[in-house]
Amino acid sequence: MLLFIALVAFGFVMGVLVTGALACLVFGLLHDEAVKAVEGYGGMRLFTDVPMPEAPHFKASLS
Repeated sequence: MLLFIALVAFGFVMGVLVTGALACLVFGLLHDEAVKAVEGYGGMRLFTDVPMPEAPHFKASLS
């Protein structure tokens, strides 16, 4: 009985560790892509309504 409880607890801990490791991996990949996108955009202006003049989708709407 004690062995069964220990195995269930061990399985739970291993599940948490594997899930956490996968979550960190996915977060790292998404963060890397976001950094590349911001660097390729030429700047980072978040939470503003002022368009950046060099943004291609704003050039089409301004002309």
